[in-house]
Amino acid sequence: MALASEAGELLAEYRWVTNSESANYTKTESNRSRVAAEVGDVGIALLLFCDRVGLDLIDAIKDKLATNQRNYPVDRSRGQPERPR
Repeated sequence: MALASEAGELLAEYRWVTNSESANYTKTESNRSRVAAEVGDVGIALLLFCDRVGLDLIDAIKDKLATNQRNYPVDRSRGQPERPR
């Protein structure tokens, strides 16, 4: 599927970059340019997928944020590795 392929290409940009180095890696202009191109490809593939299956991406994001807010209230979730009860 195109979406998985494009996400893999974005991931490949960071394959050998540690988490702590990732922000600085993306600040380098040549790296940033490649990452931006891959982000664009992922976004396009996601929009095409949503169009194909009849989902509104913005509505899906809003719904997921609302679900996360209910399931992970900030006052009980911050700094915790597991879902609060």
